[in-house]
Amino acid sequence: MKVWIFIGLMSIFMFLGTTTVVQGFAKESLPPVLGEPTSTPLPPTQKGEVLPKNSRPEQNPISPLGSNVLPGPGVPPPRADIGGINSPPPPLQSQEVNINYVLGNLKRAINTAKIVVEHLNPGKIWIRRGPQGEIEVEGAIIYQGVVVGSIKLDPLTGEALPDGYHGKTFTGSFDFGMLKAKFQSVFQDLQIAEGVEYREPEASWIIPIIWEGRIVSFLKIYYDGLHIVPDFKKMHDMTLFGR
Repeated sequence: MKVWIFIGLMSIFMFLGTTTVVQGFAKESLPPVLGEPTSTPLPPTQKGEVLPKNSRPEQNPISPLGSNVLPGPGVPPPRADIGGINSPPPPLQSQEVNINYVLGNLKRAINTAKIVVEHLNPGKIWIRRGPQGEIEVEGAIIYQGVVVGSIKLDPLTGEALPDGYHGKTFTGSFDFGMLKAKFQSVFQDLQIAEGVEYREPEASWIIPIIWEGRIVSFLKIYYDGLHIVPDFKKMHDMTLFGR
């Protein structure tokens, strides 16, 4: 009897241990944030695609301040033997030279966004005045502890607003608890658009985030289609005004 009890306990511990490892791998293998260190390989981003082995590039395009501004001339172009998983690949020197490589990462960027959207979380929200004196409510989008965007809310109802829309509320009292609850509920039904925009100054893909048919924010993914670009402006706003 004691032997069977011992075997049963060992089986339970082995199962729990296996579950912990599997869950830990799933979390650690998520697409990385640009400039954030990571030591684990990424899963294939497209069916049948095998990513190159981890290797750190000779030069890191991220400045010490964490800015996504690309350095000037002199940085070597991407090499075939560098995977660029732990750090992003060197920046593009010429759009004409690298056009095939950039466009080849389009589907990968969309697939990366679809993985990331399942792991977005609500951050702090803040209230301030807009361009015409209107009251704006905004909440940060968090991925892996980093701000990657924001969503604006109607200050009276807490409903998520389409990107670019400015309400006309100038005075009034606001239920901050209600606004926070509404903001959190939005994350239960976020989706990623199938189409993308490319912004050359940032060398990044811009992928719309959709909630109930409206574009409420954007996810910025580096030109390699793998690294998520932080939103430093919204991170600054949340740090100063968020609660």
